[in-house]
Amino acid sequence: MARGNIQTRPIIKPDQPTSQTLHLQIESSGYYARYYHNDDHTAIARIRRYYDYITYLADIWGDRSMTDVSHTHFRGDNREYTADTDLLSPDPEAGTVWIDIRENSNRKFVNFVNLTGAGDDEWNQSKTVADTKPFVFRMLMAGPIESITFSTPDADAIRIESLEYKVENTPFGPYAVVTVPALHIWGSLLITNTEQ
Repeated sequence: MARGNIQTRPIIKPDQPTSQTLHLQIESSGYYARYYHNDDHTAIARIRRYYDYITYLADIWGDRSMTDVSHTHFRGDNREYTADTDLLSPDPEAGTVWIDIRENSNRKFVNFVNLTGAGDDEWNQSKTVADTKPFVFRMLMAGPIESITFSTPDADAIRIESLEYKVENTPFGPYAVVTVPALHIWGSLLITNTEQ
């Protein structure tokens, strides 16, 4: 589809706004490469690392069997996902950590975007970054978990680490409980269920 001088090809369902932004950035027919200039090699390396991270996660973002449950399974009366912090929001609001939760029967994919230092939620304005503290995150278990992995592009290289978790039995059922490391800008959890 054409938008001004920017040519985009929708590769992911249009009802996935995060993915739409993602493919606009990647498939914009060189628009950003032609018009963006930066002599700061640190910034260029950071941008490259983010693109590498997006590529690393591309098969998950493109998995059409995964459903966005951010608004239906988190907050309020919803108990499938909980945290020990009030900073998390399923909407990208200034002063929060935006949480995007996608899942299918085999895995859960949770993204955290740190907007806590942001004074507004305008996407095209620079933001102040304030790291979060680590926080506890709980996920209602549908079955045994094979692994929980945390990854982030916010280091000198893409950081991928296995997280230990404990099982907490509650009246709602068993929860997998992990500590999410401090977030700079973006971090992701990938929870893989044991195949039965």
